[in-house]
Amino acid sequence: MSDKKDDLDKKIDAASDKISKKVDDLLETVKEEAKEIQEEGNKVSESKMDEIKAEAKERFDTAKEKTADFTDKAKEKAADFAEEAKETFGEAKEKATEFASEAKEKLSDFADVAKEKAADFAEDAKEVYGEAKEKASEFSEEVKEVYDNVKEKVSEFAEEAGERFEDFTEEAKETFEETKKKTKSFFQRLFGK
Repeated sequence: MSDKKDDLDKKIDAASDKISKKVDDLLETVKEEAKEIQEEGNKVSESKMDEIKAEAKERFDTAKEKTADFTDKAKEKAADFAEEAKETFGEAKEKATEFASEAKEKLSDFADVAKEKAADFAEDAKEVYGEAKEKASEFSEEVKEVYDNVKEKVSEFAEEAGERFEDFTEEAKETFEETKKKTKSFFQRLFGK
């Protein structure tokens, strides 16, 4: 069970790392676009340049805030899923331990009675053992289902987070492309080209 938990933790960490890398890439793109805008702006009058800088800074800050919010939400969701998985595994382990202890006690009691009554109770002991084994098997299947469900939820979340991040990245790139075009158009109008 610990290996499955470790695998789940690794998947959550990998999804978080992937999101962080995309955020870093987006911020790098934003910085490059801002630098290009600044270089073009050096050719324009002070007042227009200040106006363009303010707009670029505002857009950059907005993109940065959205990226930070998205990253925080993604990390929070991943942490929630991980915590839920840990709790589920802890409960499952506790129930399995309790059940095994109870089964051991029942088998021990049956063994004492069987010694006293020999052949009469031997068959009953086998039956109880079979039931205990069957219940343990059923419980094991339930634990596996819970684990599979948690694993599926985490995978779905990671996929959804990736898709949303890609949409956000595309939107941010479009916003910066629009700013770049407006700046270029402004320079062209300003210099009559």
